[in-house]
Amino acid sequence: MIKPYTETDLIRYIYGETSSTEDDEIEKEVLNNPELKEKLSSFMGDTTVLDRLLLTPSENSLGRIFEYSLQYRDDQKSSQ
Repeated sequence: MIKPYTETDLIRYIYGETSSTEDDEIEKEVLNNPELKEKLSSFMGDTTVLDRLLLTPSENSLGRIFEYSLQYRDDQKSSQ
């Protein structure tokens, strides 16, 4: 019986989180299922774009983190 592969299965495959057995099964199914092949191809393109994005926190977020770390350091010093 052919296993219906979910979007999660395909994402796991793309990121190398599937076992070698799962890899073989997915690759075999992709060869025989044009719809699955198209979905996998689309996801591969999407993940390539997402992986290239450089995400950086806003200046406000960095400031809040810095303030918290200074307060934490001061609290630690005063509790000793």
